Amino acid sequence: MKFVNLIKAEFIKNYSVKKSYIVLITLLATIIGMMELEAKLSKPRLYNIQNEIEEYTKFLEHELDTYHSPFLNEYETYRNETKLKILKEFANEKIYSNSWKDYLLFQIETIEDKIFIINQMVENYGNSFFTDIGVSDAHQFDFYEGTVREYYGKTKEELVREIENLKEQATNYRAFLKQNQYYKYLEYQIKHDKNFDVDGEYQFLVDKKIENMFDSLSLNQLEMHVGIGINGEYYTAAIKEVDRKADLILHYSFWNDKKHDFSFPEGTVDSYLVYPTAKTVTNKIVLLSLLVLLIVIFTSGGVIVNEHIHKTEKMLFTTPYKRWKILFGKFVYLILDMFMIWFLAFVILLFYAGIKYGFGELLTAKLIVEGDQVAEVNYLFYLLKEILLCSIPMISFISCFCFISVVTLSKTVTIGFSIILLLVSQFMWFLIVTFKLGFLIYTPFPYFILGLILRNHSYYLLAQSIGTTSASYGILISILTIIACCGMSYIIYTKRDIGN
Repeated sequence: MKFVNLIKAEFIKNYSVKKSYIVLITLLATIIGMMELEAKLSKPRLYNIQNEIEEYTKFLEHELDTYHSPFLNEYETYRNETKLKILKEFANEKIYSNSWKDYLLFQIETIEDKIFIINQMVENYGNSFFTDIGVSDAHQFDFYEGTVREYYGKTKEELVREIENLKEQATNYRAFLKQNQYYKYLEYQIKHDKNFDVDGEYQFLVDKKIENMFDSLSLNQLEMHVGIGINGEYYTAAIKEVDRKADLILHYSFWNDKKHDFSFPEGTVDSYLVYPTAKTVTNKIVLLSLLVLLIVIFTSGGVIVNEHIHKTEKMLFTTPYKRWKILFGKFVYLILDMFMIWFLAFVILLFYAGIKYGFGELLTAKLIVEGDQVAEVNYLFYLLKEILLCSIPMISFISCFCFISVVTLSKTVTIGFSIILLLVSQFMWFLIVTFKLGFLIYTPFPYFILGLILRNHSYYLLAQSIGTTSASYGILISILTIIACCGMSYIIYTKRDIGN
């Protein structure tokens, strides 16, 4: 009971009604501000065709590049004039960047270019210029040469039929681009491309008559076609494992018509495609530990050194409490303070997500992968488990915070150094990957914000190729850090001479 009173006294000394309101307002403003900013940034953006028209008009006013071949000069003139013509044709259409309409606009331009090149081949059939390109085995990256090679070897009649087919395709694409029914475009693609819908996912969207690929339902299903977006030398075993689990979850979500809360790893090319739902928003709680710890630093930075600053140490040490109990009481107070602030942040996030996207979704199942199977588990219990896991590295930071406070006996130095340490920890995975600093994996600093691991940040995944690490390893390092920092703090605090 005496120990409880000791902790209670710390709350009385370090908190006031004014400070409580400041903490609440800080959490509200930061969380809502961050979520609204993220929602705004991830919102589909309209493709500014008018701006493209202006830029292209200026471009055409200047002299175009000239080539030795009249065929290439003719093509370059046609290509640029046609692009401007197509942009003007669809200037009044509502086209979002990275949407199916944006893709169709590009395809129409490509088809028109192909038609012109093939028509050149027909009108100049057998010309050595096209023969030299067609029989060349040199590697090329040029669209013109690639098109010539693609159609070289066909008869004149076959080339004419190809032109007619391409014209029909361009006509259909123009019609679809002026419509707002996404499923009609998919229906056409399924009918004309046997490799387009091998697994039947697009037919599912056609049957549901999904009109807008950016609505939450269709994007929830469409994410399965995107992939992680990192390949080549960066495609590590860890990223492959995330990709494997993502594929299982997204397929399960698709065929069982259940919303998932899978997010592509932050920092990958597809991370911006994550659609916002109540769960994807609430999942951010594990990344808010940075905010929580910063508030703890500012609100309780002097919990240990204030006794020294205000010359109350002697009086405190003459109480019936032993020094280690006093220190331990302050340590427990900091942990409870952390949990109280974090719980308040969690409640704010839950209400924000529920009000904006609906509370019902928070009661639906969480999809996880166990082996090669997808299982449904209670979402809130699963999130609670993640919060408890994240709290261990957070406590390890608090133990470092206490150690700094005991050693420096300066509130300014304690707060300043702790903030630097916390902020630098955010860049640890970047440092490990970019500068190959593998030894940092064996320190506690990369694990202070365990949410970066639980949310599979791309730098953490890439770091797996440098040194083996995981959330479990981070928790073990954190526990050892707690023991070490508490032990050193105990020795210094209990042995310190306060005679002066």
